[in-house]
Amino acid sequence: MLGASHLLPIVLAFLFCAVALLSIGAIPKIPGLSSLRPPVEKGRLVGLDGLRGFLALGVVLSHAASYREYFRGCAWAEPPSRHLAIAGSFAVSLFFGITGYLFWARAIKGPIDARELYARRFRRVYPLYLAVVVATLAYALLRSPGTLDLHASSLGLLVPGFGQNEPLNGLRPLFAIGQAWTLRYEIAFYLALPLLAPLARTRYGTWLLVAPVCAVTFVPRVLWKLGPELTMALSWACAAFGVGMVAAVLSKQAPVARLLGGPFGSSIVAASIVARFALLPTGYPPLGALATLGVLLPLVCGADLFGLLSRRVCRELGEITYSVYMVHNLALFAVLSAIGAGRLSDAAYWAIVLATLVLIVATSLVTFRLFEWPFFARRPVANVDAAASRPAAPPIRAVVRLETTAGAQAPQGSEAGSALVP
Repeated sequence: MLGASHLLPIVLAFLFCAVALLSIGAIPKIPGLSSLRPPVEKGRLVGLDGLRGFLALGVVLSHAASYREYFRGCAWAEPPSRHLAIAGSFAVSLFFGITGYLFWARAIKGPIDARELYARRFRRVYPLYLAVVVATLAYALLRSPGTLDLHASSLGLLVPGFGQNEPLNGLRPLFAIGQAWTLRYEIAFYLALPLLAPLARTRYGTWLLVAPVCAVTFVPRVLWKLGPELTMALSWACAAFGVGMVAAVLSKQAPVARLLGGPFGSSIVAASIVARFALLPTGYPPLGALATLGVLLPLVCGADLFGLLSRRVCRELGEITYSVYMVHNLALFAVLSAIGAGRLSDAAYWAIVLATLVLIVATSLVTFRLFEWPFFARRPVANVDAAASRPAAPPIRAVVRLETTAGAQAPQGSEAGSALVP
């Protein structure tokens, strides 16, 4: 029987999903805002498209729970609720796994043009990131009108994933753009990809590359002697990217694609999600990589969680994932600070957070059009029904756009991307 501590995260997760999906469906229907409707493309892995938006919501929910304690006077930390903490960490692991899959699948097809890869990733990631940095600076100035207290080290904010601990007019960027720490791991993966890509086209190259990394995750005591940053990179981030690379190799096997591309694969996805939340601890445990693979591999083989992830509204939410991920922290902090969130009851606090989620979705629709779409819209895109975009048969040969927060150019002029940055 579920207790209150287990029931609250489930209720909050349901409400977050409902509010976000209703918002993305309703806002473009407002007169004059129809152009904000995100495009949905053919020839994509619909399971991945639909999943990304829910992963971003998991991060938002986890951060909102952390803010609840922070505004009560506690230090910033992961949520006291184990399930809400996992919602954030599991989402980030899957983001990295999807990035690993998309780019390794591209590497399997042929050589990676490093110059083109870096140029595309810069255009895809940096405009929105810089816009959020500027918005953070503007907010910091508004909080302390007439003063300008900046540190030289704050220039690190110009590099995604860095400079988040130096105050801007007394505001720690951690509370506005702290989620961007994941970008430094994505960038490291992009930088390494052209060097690693030749292994993708050898028979055992992927396994020789991934196996040692995954094995290292089981010896954290050794890793901690190397320092927390390197420990995080080796014991979790590399393993998460490696899971995606393994999925890219396994999904090319016709028997695997046939087995996991339908309802059975959707069952594996659901079971892996339940197992991650019910059986494993918070943070990034080594066995969490198996749960990540259990979600990712069936989806890249064509599963769609019994049709849920192929719904058009879910895929539209997936399109604006990067914007939701990048703008949510600033929106949450600004609203919760303005209303004095520490004095609110639990019910009032979460009601305000849900209202702020509508603002986050609306803002993300705008930032997607202004800072994302112009940098990868290079061909006409048809708005199609989810059913029409579902792969017809299991070995999946759908062209994937390798373009996300973390793409390289995919064949036939399509774009490729990462999980966080479509």
